[in-house]
Formats: sequence, structure tokens, C-alpha cells
Amino acid sequence: KQMDDAGIKYIPSNAFSYYDQVLDTTTMLGAVPPRYNWNCGEIGFDVYFLMARRNAYVPAMEKTKCFDTNYRYIVPELGSDVKFSYASHKVVDEYKEAKVGVEKSFSLIDKILLVYREVMAELKAAGATWIQFDEPNLVKDLNAHQLQAFTHAYTALESSLSGLNFLI
Repeated sequence: KQMDDAGIKYIPSNAFSYYDQVLDTTTMLGAVPPRYNWNCGEIGFDVYFLMARRNAYVPAMEKTKCFDTNYRYIVPELGSDVKFSYASHKVVDEYKEAKVGVEKSFSLIDKILLVYREVMAELKAAGATWIQFDEPNLVKDLNAHQLQAFTHAYTALESSLSGLNFLI
């Protein structure tokens, strides 16, 4: 509301994380390892912080350094035992807050892209006109396989981006 009142044209949203943005994306995709006994639905703080911190019975997910910095982030555990679903609506909820004051044999990347399409559709329906993708790997020299994977991903998302401006 304060930014809008100050005349700022594009109000940012989803700029806050309770732990880190990689964990936020992991929970949005519903990529919860089975050891956390999550049974679908919206991921709450109990599962979110259990994944980040651990308790006496369940270990936390691994953390790794971001490039050569002291910043550490959660490493997603992606595998065939993870059932992807749109499990955290944080992105859209925060956008709305800022604005107002198939089970085929898909590859792992295709399953993730299905969730991203849902997120983008809900953002468009909520009135978003811009989406920004933060992908640190794009600053590196990519091999042919990695470049092909990014090309596939963005091509698959292209139709979902219709009517939206986006930054990569």
C-alpha cells in the first residue's frame, strides 16, 4: 500500500522467505521427501521448517553453498519417490496480498513444468503482468545437455507466458 501510494508502478511480491528461496520453490512444487510423512495438501510451517532444520527423529535436508559465498541453501531431493504437486501457494498469495494491500509418464522436468504452469496460470488470473525467473545456472557456461534442458523448459512454458512479460 505504501509503495502504491508512493507511485511505484510495479509492486514486488514474493521477495520474502522464511528460510530460503530454494526451499520455497521446493515446497511450491510439493517436492517433499517421503521421510517427512507429508500427505499432500498445502505445506505448513511444521513440514517447511522440519525440512530446513530437523527434529530429534528426522534429519534436515542437505544445505550447500551458493557459488563462492557464505550463503547456504537447501538442496532439493528430486527422485522418482517424490510426488510433485502445487503444494504451496505462497507466490500467488503474496502477489494477491501486494495487489490488494495427469498421471502420464512424464519426465522429472515435465512434472515440474506442470506445476510451474499452474502457478503462472493462477498468477495471470490474479492479474499479474510480470514474472521473473531467477536461475543462477544461466550465468555459467552450460554444456549442450544443460542448454537443451533450459531450452526445453522455457519452450514448454512459452504458451503459459502468453500475455505476461517476463525476465530471466
